[in-house]
Amino acid sequence: MSAAPRIGVFGGTFDPPHVAHIALATAALERLALDRVLFVVSGSPWQKSGVSPAPQRLRMMELALAQAPAALRGHAEVERCELDRAGPSYTADTLALLRRRYGPDAVLMLLIGSDQFRNLPSWHRYDELPALAHIAVADRAGMPAPNLPPRALPEGPAGGTVSFEMPSIDLSATGLRAALAAGDRPSVAAMIAPAVLDYIDEHQLYRSQEFR
Repeated sequence: MSAAPRIGVFGGTFDPPHVAHIALATAALERLALDRVLFVVSGSPWQKSGVSPAPQRLRMMELALAQAPAALRGHAEVERCELDRAGPSYTADTLALLRRRYGPDAVLMLLIGSDQFRNLPSWHRYDELPALAHIAVADRAGMPAPNLPPRALPEGPAGGTVSFEMPSIDLSATGLRAALAAGDRPSVAAMIAPAVLDYIDEHQLYRSQEFR
């Protein structure tokens, strides 16, 4: 009998995807003993406005993953279920779909940053999340995870909360977009995959005044 799959679920707008996204997923893969990480691109993020079109964000995430280190690339994929689902993109709906897809015994871990963990009570139907997945909180630069149990892996398919360490990378998508809007590509070249930067240039993303 094969072991139940261990799946990390990493959702976001990825507008644009950057090295901190890749670092978080890589750390989760290693430290949480995951078999796979799903980058779930938000279709219609209900808590954010002014984001790039979902198909463009999906393509950028695909390009970023294609140029990620092989250790992650071979154990990750870009998930488009939220683009295919009408209406606002709610994490509870996505986890319910993935639970049906992978089965009741699969270990699902929702990968989030400590800032998101603090805001979890504001999420739509957040009280449903523990029944669907474990919550795995990344320790990030300047944003340590709140007081959580020791970093022992939780048992069972869902219901636990755990923290995991990731490299200290101090950047934000907001700052990257502002730099791109100002035409300062050199300052972001180390933070965004070359193929993603080329895509941004080709489609003239982040050029409008609102990003400055």
